[in-house]
Amino acid sequence: MNCFDDFIDKRYKNQLDWLNSKAKCYKRFYTWGHGTMIAFSSIVPVLIQISNNSKCTWVGIVASILSVCVAIIGGLLSRFAPYKLWQQYRMTAETLVAEFWSYKTRLGSYKEIGDADELFAERVQTILKAEHEDWIKLHSELEVSLLKGKDRKNV
Repeated sequence: MNCFDDFIDKRYKNQLDWLNSKAKCYKRFYTWGHGTMIAFSSIVPVLIQISNNSKCTWVGIVASILSVCVAIIGGLLSRFAPYKLWQQYRMTAETLVAEFWSYKTRLGSYKEIGDADELFAERVQTILKAEHEDWIKLHSELEVSLLKGKDRKNV
């Protein structure tokens, strides 16, 4: 196995698998969280109405618990931004796949270049570096918004 095959196996495929795995995880986090929030939010008014028209105090307690769950899920979705991460990881994975097929079929910049392997490796590294920088930027923005929220509470 040569150095380029090593790069394909240990860097390109490894990162592509990781990105796809993370995208799937964050998609699941977002869809389940958002779906649960919608379902619970829809049920609460009905439970409150039932509670007001009957002597069942447990129905009001369930409505309160579901309301708290909605707030917690909303906070988690806001704090961890699974939608943004899902989109970011999918976009990076698709960019890597598109780059691979441009390399394989010798399209674009690969058409008349002497060392397509080197160009492909450089481009993959550039894509991965940009993804990492985007990740840092997103998490910095999340931290800043979290800190701004704490500052508002102190006012």
